[in-house]
Amino acid sequence: MKNVYSWIFIGGSLLLTNTRLQAQQFMGIKIKDHTVCYGHTTNHDFYVPPPEEYVQWKTGARTKTANIQVNYNGFTAQAQAAFQFAVDIWASLITSSQTITIDAYWQPLGAGILGGAIYTSAFANFDGAQKLNVFYPVALAEKMAGKNLNGTNSEIFTQFSSSANWHLDPGSPPPAGTFDLVTVVLHEIGHGLGFSGSFKILSSNGQGEVGVQSTGVPIIYDVPIKNGSNINLIEGFASPSSQLAGQLTSSSLFFDTPNSTNSRLFAPSTFSSGSSISHLDEATFNGTGDALMTPQIAPQERILAPGVALNMLNDMGWQQVFINHQALPNTENVTGPYTVTALVTSDNGFNAGTLRLNYTTDGNTFTQVTMAPTGLPNEYSAVIPSTGTPTTYGYFISVNDNNNRQFVKPGKFVRKQNTQLQALFVFEAGPDTKAPIISHSQKPFLLDTDTHLDIEARVTDNIGVASVVLEYLINDVPQTGQSFTLQNPGEDSIYRTTVNLGTGLANGDVLKYRIIATDNSSNSNQRTSPATGHYVLNVVGLAPTQNSYANDFNTPSDDFFGVGFSITTPSGFNNPAIHTTHPYPEGQGFPGGEYNYLYQLKVPIRIKAQEATLKFDEIVLVEPGEPGTVFGDPQFWDYVVVEGSKDGGFTWVPVANGYDSRDFSPWLTRYNSAISGNNSTAVGDPTLFRTRTLDLQNQFDTGDEVVIRFRLYSDQLAAGWGWCIDNLKIQIDETPPKILHNHTDYLKDEDDVLVITTAATDASGVESLKVEYNINGGAATEIEFDVDPPAATYTFSLAGLSTLPAGNFVEYRLAAVDSAGNTTTLPSSGFFKVPIINFSTPIATYANNFNSATTDFVGNFFSVAQPTGFSNSALHSEHPYSNGFGLDQTTNYTITLLKPITIASSNSLMRFDEIAIIEPTNLGIPFGSPNFKDYVIIEGSKDGGQTWLHFLDGYNARENSAWLGAYNTGSTPTPALFRTRLLDLKASGNFNTGDNVIIRFRLFATSSVNAWGWAIDNLYIQDATTGLENELASAIQVFPNPVVDWITIEASGLDGNVSVSMVNLQGQSLHYAEIQPEQGAVKHSINTSALPSGLYLLKLKTAKGTVIKKVAKVNR
Repeated sequence: MKNVYSWIFIGGSLLLTNTRLQAQQFMGIKIKDHTVCYGHTTNHDFYVPPPEEYVQWKTGARTKTANIQVNYNGFTAQAQAAFQFAVDIWASLITSSQTITIDAYWQPLGAGILGGAIYTSAFANFDGAQKLNVFYPVALAEKMAGKNLNGTNSEIFTQFSSSANWHLDPGSPPPAGTFDLVTVVLHEIGHGLGFSGSFKILSSNGQGEVGVQSTGVPIIYDVPIKNGSNINLIEGFASPSSQLAGQLTSSSLFFDTPNSTNSRLFAPSTFSSGSSISHLDEATFNGTGDALMTPQIAPQERILAPGVALNMLNDMGWQQVFINHQALPNTENVTGPYTVTALVTSDNGFNAGTLRLNYTTDGNTFTQVTMAPTGLPNEYSAVIPSTGTPTTYGYFISVNDNNNRQFVKPGKFVRKQNTQLQALFVFEAGPDTKAPIISHSQKPFLLDTDTHLDIEARVTDNIGVASVVLEYLINDVPQTGQSFTLQNPGEDSIYRTTVNLGTGLANGDVLKYRIIATDNSSNSNQRTSPATGHYVLNVVGLAPTQNSYANDFNTPSDDFFGVGFSITTPSGFNNPAIHTTHPYPEGQGFPGGEYNYLYQLKVPIRIKAQEATLKFDEIVLVEPGEPGTVFGDPQFWDYVVVEGSKDGGFTWVPVANGYDSRDFSPWLTRYNSAISGNNSTAVGDPTLFRTRTLDLQNQFDTGDEVVIRFRLYSDQLAAGWGWCIDNLKIQIDETPPKILHNHTDYLKDEDDVLVITTAATDASGVESLKVEYNINGGAATEIEFDVDPPAATYTFSLAGLSTLPAGNFVEYRLAAVDSAGNTTTLPSSGFFKVPIINFSTPIATYANNFNSATTDFVGNFFSVAQPTGFSNSALHSEHPYSNGFGLDQTTNYTITLLKPITIASSNSLMRFDEIAIIEPTNLGIPFGSPNFKDYVIIEGSKDGGQTWLHFLDGYNARENSAWLGAYNTGSTPTPALFRTRLLDLKASGNFNTGDNVIIRFRLFATSSVNAWGWAIDNLYIQDATTGLENELASAIQVFPNPVVDWITIEASGLDGNVSVSMVNLQGQSLHYAEIQPEQGAVKHSINTSALPSGLYLLKLKTAKGTVIKKVAKVNR
């Protein structure tokens, strides 16, 4: 057939082809998806032994031909040993000069999933690639290129289920129902080495498509795939297209192997993502020695050799002939001849008789010349004769290995719906007038502590470079020039030189330089970089150390220096801030495939003992790491980090762990909202700002002088919008003083003194502390405390109050100011109100539905109110209630009934409806324990309020599942959460018949977590509605009573829903149900067998009223 050829870049020139302009562009991409291996359900007792290569290695008859290192995460010793067994098999079969690193995770996966794997990245158009514009899995690409391409990242990612029913012994057959881990690992590593394609059927339109992720560029596995009619899928079908989709589900696709039978691929009529095309056909290969890479692995299968899959991998490039050749440069010699030399080696040998130089002068007619040994090991050469006139020559080298596979240098372009296109090396013979090309990125600044300056440039020329020279000036004074040195002659074009700066330049000095390159031509063509003028490096030094620093960046300043950052106002932003370049560049093309963008504050910060915070607003749209990875993991990818240095910038430590777009869900959503290829094109805007606060004491000690910098790390293959930083505050005290105080809710009319004791603290020091009070809302009086020197507590006594009769009141509040001017008042608004009261004459009963204002209660932080969503008023705490602020950092919020109750001999019951969304304690922690945290409680006093005793134990949101649910979800309570509490005032044993008792409701709060609070409604104390008998009693029967196990409630003549509840005498709810009567009748049973012996209360709440029955529980 007629060959098709293409010219390619040589020496930076692009030449015409016989078809079109075309050039290689190195490409790389991170792989986001991975294959998943599901276990089959049917046992298949089948065994394929390890390959002979492994057996020979195991017995010492041969050495490994690949170095595969595994980073094990979470594996048991047995699982790791099985995994390593599979690794050793692959290491005996494939050949590579580059270390292959596998990240392996042993962790729970989804139901039925055994494991999964994929190559972590892929590369195209690298030196050594046989197919151009085609991705190769990273491990294969590095093998073919003979060098590392992905920095320190791993080549393969794998994960395996820690909960699957595994067989872990490589030396024995798996029992029924177990999966052989060695087999599954062999299978998954096979995918990671390249046994995985990019063909897919789009869910959006059902069309077939080829291309890694969204690039449209195929992976090497795709290239040889043909249908049953021998038509190559890439060359013969449009992508995307319905025709291609039909091929992918045709059950007739094959991997074209040049010198053996083509292998049928798995292409079922229903496309299965991750399985279709990327496996061998199950029906064809199951139960054969080639079964490893079929889509299903069954229990008891023990397949320890890849079979034909190894041949397929070798065809992709795992068996390679390496043609190491330095392309001929342009020359002014038109008489020739031109010698082409290549170093040729092979994994499995090659046929030297097929080693040929193929050259042309017109792009159409080629002359083949057999290349002969030069006498040096593995070196061969041939000559291209001259035409005698200025001419453009093109050539390529070809050779067949011992399996008769052809290899070419350079490779062939793979084209959609077209045949492959041979690329050519091109050089020109004739007079040269082209100057060298200089590529250089200048350093953005010099530190006054730098003792040397390294300068690097890439210099290329079509003829060759004669010299590269540096000219530089310091403060406009010329210095002695110096030459650059070519780092790897014959291999690259990197030139470097180092300028000795002695002990360093001074802050404010300026170093200017330019690079001059001269070529080898007769004309000595010359170029300078920059074209005019000089590169300018300003020398910067650190400013004097400060205790704090703040900058909103709205005013220009030179407090920062760095690279990749600037203070600017991009479109869509209203004010200047620190911004990286938008978008920030990938690390690809930089040393190690990574780059760090830096912005350093010139002002060192002296670390405070307290309030050592670094606070700023930010937007972070940088490439997210893989799910579950944390800072420092290999697949954490790009990140931002704030760092500090105690030695002036020589060594740096993170103030806190680095982070990426996953740190805030709106960032991640925005980053993923616009993906092109491997990059995010989404743009940040001010709605994405989020405040970050870091503690400098995490890494540094009080008194340390620390330099701060912001760093964005970018690796290769993916990038995004970048980082924005605004409103920077370092050790700026914005925290007001903390005031502690046990407040007073009332005074009795015989009390003469109101004692106000308080404490105030602040990291910056309390500048002033005062109490402000008034009588009956009159003129305020301020009392300043002497805070110098500071004291643990401060006390003010307001005397002479016994002259004020009941009905008067005192109001007071506390205020503190710190040295930074931050102010705190307690309470935060208004005053503590302290009424002068008298408790009334004891009464027998009390009832209040709180539908109108009442003066029956006294206390702060409670009120009769009707919050939004409630249909009636009730007694409410503040919503939410405040954290504790007392002297011990807890507070008791109380509301006290001013009417004492005389405990009755019968009907000594209190009933009320309540909602108690109070911070819950952990399960199993009893009331009274220090860890019980917040709670509410009902208490009584028999001595006029001097001492208080409980009617029942305290409780919180855990008392009721609906309350707990509201707390956990943070939802706003509604009246539907009201629950009725019924308690016997004598049940606790603290109170008896005839006692005159003051009753109060108390909410106890600690200093940390708070919640919505407490609502109390429909309060009845020894009221007729709490009686044991009423007009409904005759219609309700409870039996048996006493009860041993089941008790039954029957009622008739009812309308509407009925609620049935059962409580103990302490008011604890034991049972609750809502029942719809049938024809006015209700029958309901409760199992009491688990209850201890004792007295219980059954309550039936109906539309006509409430009935309460006492029930005696006995145990046999």
